[in-house]
Amino acid sequence: MENQEQGRQSFSKYLTQSEVKDRIIFFSYTDIAPFFEFQEGRLFFMDVTDNLGKAWTFIGTFYANPEV
Repeated sequence: MENQEQGRQSFSKYLTQSEVKDRIIFFSYTDIAPFFEFQEGRLFFMDVTDNLGKAWTFIGTFYANPEV
């Protein structure tokens, strides 16, 4: 699944133990700004490949943390 408007781009990130345990991935806006147009509440699909080569598709959303 791909965002047709923005095309396909890639980057890598190692997941922390908490991200794996809680099944949530946090990204700093500055890390993902080149890849996504930020709009709070907007859903997007992210194709992920793990270190064993298995492909996963995550559904994500943007959330602005007012404390950051």
